[in-house]
Amino acid sequence: MDCLISCLCGCDCEGKKKCTRCVNLVQDPSFESYSFEWITFNTSLTDTNVYEGAVQMELGPGTATLYQEVSLRGVNECPPLFSFGAFASTNAAGQENSSTLIAEIIWLDENFNFIGLGLRMMIPAGRLNNFSRITFVSQTDVVPKNAAYARVTFTKGVGFAQEDDLIYIDYVILAPMAYREIVKNGGFEANLNNWVAESENLVAFVSAYDESLVDSGHAVTNFNGSRYQDIYIRHLPQKTPFLLSFGVEGQGQVSLGVLVEWLNQSGKEIGTGLMASIPNLIYKTVSLRNILAGN
Repeated sequence: MDCLISCLCGCDCEGKKKCTRCVNLVQDPSFESYSFEWITFNTSLTDTNVYEGAVQMELGPGTATLYQEVSLRGVNECPPLFSFGAFASTNAAGQENSSTLIAEIIWLDENFNFIGLGLRMMIPAGRLNNFSRITFVSQTDVVPKNAAYARVTFTKGVGFAQEDDLIYIDYVILAPMAYREIVKNGGFEANLNNWVAESENLVAFVSAYDESLVDSGHAVTNFNGSRYQDIYIRHLPQKTPFLLSFGVEGQGQVSLGVLVEWLNQSGKEIGTGLMASIPNLIYKTVSLRNILAGN
């Protein structure tokens, strides 16, 4: 992950000391050091069925809060990458849903006064369970010029489970990126705008707003076919690394192919940046893949 963060930072750190941007800004991101950097309410550390490393943070039962204020020295006017792992104690095959989880990045000035909200991510009730280990990945807004700190906050609501109402958080990342998100409508919140269907199968994907992985929108299909988006990258330097991240859920024995192609100004293919195949998605399994490619 350190190598990935260095690449996405945008500076040249090979063979020399890393700059202040080429690190995860979160202190004790996996809770291994039992650090006092994290401020908590109704949480505890657990080493049972750990997501990553030796321990993880358990939120609940009931409402719970976990947050840390991190320094933004040297990263002003950059759009940070935000990522964390999460799952819940509720049974994936049961009738009871896990509680809602809200993750926020809040900009603060040097006196820790509120400036603005960099990101608000809502994981709806029922999307987390004890079977799917999900890594959530997103990008915040650009850090304001007058921001000195970022507050990384997780807030858990009250779930419907009678016995188990716990959410587990692990490996939290907030790391600067050189450029802003270039995919338009990547969360499908605005229907299928900016996404183009193959001419032979226009209904291969449709938009939906129930049971989304995160926030409110997603795309779903019951047919073979594809959707694609052409993204302008001429403003970026050559050999710029790209992080491709997406969430996918399969019901039944289905597979998914992912392709990134390089096009010239005429829209003609000149190369392949990435070709990935995810075979036999397991019923009700959700995953996120992080793939680094260069142009």
